[in-house]
Amino acid sequence: LMAITILGITRMAQIQGRLEKIVNVSNVETRLVSDMRAIVYDRMVSLRNLILLTDPDDMAPEMKKIQDQSKRYGDAEAKLSKMFAEESTTTAAEKDLLQKIKENETASASLPAKAQELGIANNPEVATISLMKKIHKKHKIDNSLHYSFLYLFQVARYYI
Repeated sequence: LMAITILGITRMAQIQGRLEKIVNVSNVETRLVSDMRAIVYDRMVSLRNLILLTDPDDMAPEMKKIQDQSKRYGDAEAKLSKMFAEESTTTAAEKDLLQKIKENETASASLPAKAQELGIANNPEVATISLMKKIHKKHKIDNSLHYSFLYLFQVARYYI
């Protein structure tokens, strides 16, 4: 009877450890990636709005939004990077995806300034044609990478 009690307590401790990992690590990582994906979408909308504007006074609020969104994105990415560095169960695939997301983010950092420059130069046609293609392509890549992350987290959670 004592052995069964000890075994039961041991198994309960293991279950508790797994649940704590889900709540404190997996759910937090999933929330950060979901937030990053939502911020990318919101920023894409703001960039589209910025491309369509030609008045600097109208552009200022959109640029402010984009700067705020970029800061929130950077904060979420930094938290996720820190968690990956501290968490021993982070897989190579997760680290690789985060690196690709960072590279994609760096490659598109100049889009808001370029959109504003073309709008102020009263050249919305060029902005619409060239930047919308880049923004659309970037958004597709971001979505793909973020969804890949979320899939990995779901698979990992299934096997915890």
